[in-house]
Amino acid sequence: MNGITPEQSRYPYVASLQYGRKHICGATLIAPDIILTAAHCVTQPELIGHFRVVVGEYHLQDHMDTGETFYIENMDTHPQYIVTNTYVDNDAMIMKISGRSYHEPVMLNIKHNVPTKDNRLTVMGWGSVDVKGEYLSNVLQEVDLNYLFKWECKKEGIQTVTNNMLCAFDQDLDNISEDSCYGDSGGPLIIKKDNAQDLQVGIVSYGTEICAEHPGIYTRISSIYDWIRYSTCQLSDDPPDYFDCGAFSNHLKDIGLSTDSPSLPPTDSPSVSPTAAQSSWLPSNLRLVSETEVNNQVDEDNENLIAASFLVSEDEDVTNNALPHQKVGRSAFISILSTILILLI
Repeated sequence: MNGITPEQSRYPYVASLQYGRKHICGATLIAPDIILTAAHCVTQPELIGHFRVVVGEYHLQDHMDTGETFYIENMDTHPQYIVTNTYVDNDAMIMKISGRSYHEPVMLNIKHNVPTKDNRLTVMGWGSVDVKGEYLSNVLQEVDLNYLFKWECKKEGIQTVTNNMLCAFDQDLDNISEDSCYGDSGGPLIIKKDNAQDLQVGIVSYGTEICAEHPGIYTRISSIYDWIRYSTCQLSDDPPDYFDCGAFSNHLKDIGLSTDSPSLPPTDSPSVSPTAAQSSWLPSNLRLVSETEVNNQVDEDNENLIAASFLVSEDEDVTNNALPHQKVGRSAFISILSTILILLI
């Protein structure tokens, strides 16, 4: 939201996850044949054949763009991905694409002490250009944000912040509210590197109902790196050298884990079971952009915008039980409604 348009070739690793030909989420290329996105973007693996990924995309409606289109062969959701009515945790998914991209993958952050307050963070995507998500951008946008410590994030109105989350907020003094917003889910939060590969530190996960009103929540890459590495080493035909997949496989054998296991054992998870969490009631009065229901309509005043349709929760039973700062908004709860939405396309 309130982003600027980067140079077309600045972020070659950014991808658009699409259902049919409609953008639903952002994503990143982390190996020539591996995509990283948010788990809430796809909740029905049986519909894998209807999804595709466009790597190196810039303008969603420009058929002369240089994006590479791939279908998805396999998916792996973080084993401790959970959704409650106040937060989403371990919101990450790995996808094996049917082919090999020639774009350069992004580097993933391994260090737990990164980012720091000295780092300027950048998030990008084709999400909403307004605070309520009425219009999504056809052209890739980027905004710069500030990293917040846990206590700062809670002070700004976010009640639950686990070790697997990262908070970012616009704290500059230009009087322009900038943020990731509806439609940016799954995209990267990075530290820009002028003379080296950009470093991805987060995945866009969720935020409050009005974009830029409170900090955005991102899945912290360093906290789930072992799972990313494990899954990528299992699925990729050409994993990055710094993953050192051979040594990792030997380590798993040394500690008694089979390299054929579907997922790593639990590490840092809240005491909420995935099944119970995903069946939780939505907080009332949430405005949710249906990222699988983006209308291919061009705004009369700006050909780079497309209209988005919405769902609004009407449940009144929990109205008095959910404070404004407790509500989880934007696209995170699309995971709960995706079955119905996809059938309407």
